[in-house]
Amino acid sequence: MKSYQSKERSVVKNNVKKMTIAIIVAMSIFLTSMGVALADHRETIVYLNNNRNAHVPTWDQPRNIGGFKMGCGATAWAIVYGYWKQHKGKIQLFDGNSINTEESSPPVVTATSEIAKHIRTYYHEKFDDGDIKRPGSTRPRNMCDGIKYAQSHGYPHSRCWKITGSEFDKFEHIKRYLENDRPVILNYDTEGHGATNHYGVIEGVKKIEERVGNSWRNRDIWYYINNGHGKQEWISARQVGRNISQIYTVTNIFLITVSENPLPEASDVNEEACKEWCQQNQDKCAMCSSHSGCGPGYESIKAFKEQDKNWYACRKRDTHRAGHSESNRLECEAWCRENPGCVKCSTIYGCGKDYRHLKSWAGQGNNWHACARREPSSRDEASDKHFRECKEWCDSNPDCVHCTTLKGCGPDMKTLKSWTGWGRNWHACSVSDRQLASQENEQACRDFCNVNNCTCSTRRGCGAGKKSIKSWTGRGTNWHACVDR
Repeated sequence: MKSYQSKERSVVKNNVKKMTIAIIVAMSIFLTSMGVALADHRETIVYLNNNRNAHVPTWDQPRNIGGFKMGCGATAWAIVYGYWKQHKGKIQLFDGNSINTEESSPPVVTATSEIAKHIRTYYHEKFDDGDIKRPGSTRPRNMCDGIKYAQSHGYPHSRCWKITGSEFDKFEHIKRYLENDRPVILNYDTEGHGATNHYGVIEGVKKIEERVGNSWRNRDIWYYINNGHGKQEWISARQVGRNISQIYTVTNIFLITVSENPLPEASDVNEEACKEWCQQNQDKCAMCSSHSGCGPGYESIKAFKEQDKNWYACRKRDTHRAGHSESNRLECEAWCRENPGCVKCSTIYGCGKDYRHLKSWAGQGNNWHACARREPSSRDEASDKHFRECKEWCDSNPDCVHCTTLKGCGPDMKTLKSWTGWGRNWHACSVSDRQLASQENEQACRDFCNVNNCTCSTRRGCGAGKKSIKSWTGRGTNWHACVDR
């Protein structure tokens, strides 16, 4: 009897569950048909050539004659040029030679080496143990000179634009380039130190917006990049609220066009982009102008700055609001002069990093806030102590390469010692045993091939038209000496 009652209750629960799901689905269909969005967030995702499966070459950094990796800057340029050659018909790149998937192929090595000279890549000293060489580094101000390679190899009208600004401004530029099948170079920080240290190639970009009332507000920007180490990954450059990403800083993007024919003037490109944006935002944009201030009665709300001749989206100036904003500013500055603890007035709510809020003037117009310097917290002091102890320990231990806040120390690295507890954690890092073994295999292969007229590859079997004559295997990445069949 009890078994029958239990079975009956189970059937009733399942029926109720099915009815509930059916009701929810029916309500969703009804609300959607009425134009009501159910989600509080929405995403805009764009991939290269609007194709999720379109990828640039997955090359790692090739080495120069001295054994140094040529650096992420030159590699990023080579990857971009590889895509333009393979998918956009720019066959004169790489001296007209065919390129395969190996970054160690002679045409790729030669082109990357030439690009590294154009962008003035510089190379570091050896580590203390003398076995590993740091990859080359390139300053952002020199990166656009990589376009000189294309200009000297049959495409004299090629251009590069360095773009800064907010992540949402960069998103609009990147979206337009990806939709036109043009990969973009990204300069970003991989360790959370606040200073950029790497270049990658953008294959996709995603913007997440949040519903606030009846409008949508920008929230997050994500980049889908080829990181120059043979793989793709999503990284986050800006998140509202707590930043759970390991990427903290993105400073520049580099927009690249390879062309043998004259391109439209930058002013024409900016004007077209401004008018397109203004058409999409008619509720706030009144016109486009080449004047930075937009002229009497107007103010700039967005700038379009591809290279030099800028254009600006403009809205009508609210003179009543502007008067209140100015009044708030003057009252704040007067109060600040009379109070020794106040060091500045700001429109930033909370006064920003390293400052604390004292008093506000709000209402119509822009709000203004009186600010004082924030005393270092005990957590900040603990973080600094962890860093100093890690740096001191690292300087006295030859196996230690650097200190980082990145848990696990990152790809191809291992943690030697950690300083944890109150404050930010710091970790002393060394090259992983697997990476050391990989580098030993690679070096042994290259030494062998220098004598035996062959090439080295990590591909088992060496690829089409090739065969392996000797292999170095074990714990790390396997390397194979290859010759033509």
